[in-house]
Amino acid sequence: MTIGIMDRVNRLDPADFVALFGALYEHSPWVAARAASLRPFPDPDAMLAAMNQVLDRATDAEKLALVRAHPELARRAGVDPTLTQASAAEQASAGLDRLSPEEYARFNRLNDAYAARFAMPFVICVRLSDKDFILSEMERRVVHTPEQEVRTAIVEIGKIARLRLADALARLEKEAVITLSSHVLDLVSGRPAAGMDITLWSGATRLFSGRTNGDGRCPDLAGIGALAPGAYRLEFGVAAYFRGQGVALSDPPFLDIVPIAFGIAPPVDGKGGHYHVPLLVSPYGFSTYRGS
Repeated sequence: MTIGIMDRVNRLDPADFVALFGALYEHSPWVAARAASLRPFPDPDAMLAAMNQVLDRATDAEKLALVRAHPELARRAGVDPTLTQASAAEQASAGLDRLSPEEYARFNRLNDAYAARFAMPFVICVRLSDKDFILSEMERRVVHTPEQEVRTAIVEIGKIARLRLADALARLEKEAVITLSSHVLDLVSGRPAAGMDITLWSGATRLFSGRTNGDGRCPDLAGIGALAPGAYRLEFGVAAYFRGQGVALSDPPFLDIVPIAFGIAPPVDGKGGHYHVPLLVSPYGFSTYRGS
């Protein structure tokens, strides 16, 4: 996984964060919604820890509702319209969609016994199991107390979420990547503008602050990683730069901070792209364009 993936996750607005990660917990997007406010996450482990923190702080009723949101194993695979795509694939990975009549009957019997005792479905991370292990666990856990079994189910749900998170981040990484660069030309000297301050904003959030190098470029911009489609603003410290070059300016200067507001559109070809936003500037005028 590239470093830029977590940068993208941390910059998602809350609605997009929930849309991407709400399915980590079966029919329970509230976990992701609450975790969104705990960002930034330095890595996937920290993100999962934040979601576990949300579960730890949840009420007993919320935890029970989360457990009850899971499907019964085997019985409803391919039949229940509420079965999520993730759950169906997970059950298939353990062979629960290919049971013999005898195995199917045994699952039904154990499902009934478990539901009668706990009033909730049996939950296990099927991707880390096979059908024989699942059946043995159903028989072993049915003697637990209800409190024990809710705790055990929550632990299993955490294992499911970890695997689903890895899948979601892998999908995100495969999506088109968009990067940004800039180059500033001093029209007074006809040379690259070295030492000009540059700041990148997304709304009121500052994403980057840096300074151009001797070639008038800001290579550290690449360190912010991939950018999501949206509206951005580059601000160039023009007046401070020209003062530093000994250029006489009016007071106040005609151009102080030059903002370039630009948009990054969603990629249409699945290949991502690169946005180059140069600035050609003097104390009294500037121009820009989308470069390559």
